[in-house]
Amino acid sequence: MNETTAMTSHRLFNAVQSLTILPQVGGSVARWQWHQNPHTQKPFKQALDLWRWRADAGPFAVEQASMPMLPWCNRISQGGFHSPQGFHAIEPNTADSPLPIHGDGFLQSWQVTQHHEQQLTLRLRSHRFQGNPYDYEAIQTFSLLNNGMTQNLRVTHLGEGRLPYGLGQHPWFDATLATQAQASVEGYWPCDTSFLPVGYAQDIPANQNPNPGMPTIGPLINHLYSPWNGVAQVQFPAQGLSLTLKALFTVNGREANGFFFKQKTAYDKVFCLEPVSHPVDAFHLDGQPSLHWLSFGEHMALELAWEVKPLG
Repeated sequence: MNETTAMTSHRLFNAVQSLTILPQVGGSVARWQWHQNPHTQKPFKQALDLWRWRADAGPFAVEQASMPMLPWCNRISQGGFHSPQGFHAIEPNTADSPLPIHGDGFLQSWQVTQHHEQQLTLRLRSHRFQGNPYDYEAIQTFSLLNNGMTQNLRVTHLGEGRLPYGLGQHPWFDATLATQAQASVEGYWPCDTSFLPVGYAQDIPANQNPNPGMPTIGPLINHLYSPWNGVAQVQFPAQGLSLTLKALFTVNGREANGFFFKQKTAYDKVFCLEPVSHPVDAFHLDGQPSLHWLSFGEHMALELAWEVKPLG
């Protein structure tokens, strides 16, 4: 038994799917399985893992099928950022990145506040975790539906001074020669070898363009795309189904821009599709695009609707 299996897991299920959540492991999802053939309405001989599942995963959110990102997304350079209160140092927070990445919510233990057969709500109260300047409350709710699930994440600033916030989700997928990923975007933010953006361009290389659909196995891609219409799809031809994501970002109840982050590795047969609220290292880009400076009691949210459909 590894350390992850010793963690308390919570399982949601209905007639067609099951979802296993690890509140203590950063509010992450360990496994999401689909059990029914959408064409025949009969059970698969072997359930399909919609998100990448690792049997050898340790007690770390980054090794799970999906995890929340807050109170910022992706990387921060230059050792931190400035606010009216002064400079806030942000230390590297994972073993494999020299830069702080993905916020701090995935590093903390979440509490279960509600658990029904098909719905689970988690809460995180974070106060200056590991010296970070952020003081916030986060609520994450998973709700199973007959054709998929909803996944909602909300963060409320509880600190005295204004601070810049962002959030997202980080699901992993298994890459195969047949699996395709598609999203409608207008441009992209290419990254350097440190995975930091070097600008914005609308001329997307053909082999990195998600608009017509792209293979999930191939050379390294680590780009953020925008503008994005909030919809993305993964196709699983072997099982005859597709998984569609619809994302909605709001700040204090008003709709906000979202960004689509696509990563596939050159060494593992995995890829990720991340709905995020701001570009990589937005803290140090001109105008701090789509970073949201929240005052006490203000909030932002990400609502995700995942839908499983027959393919073809």
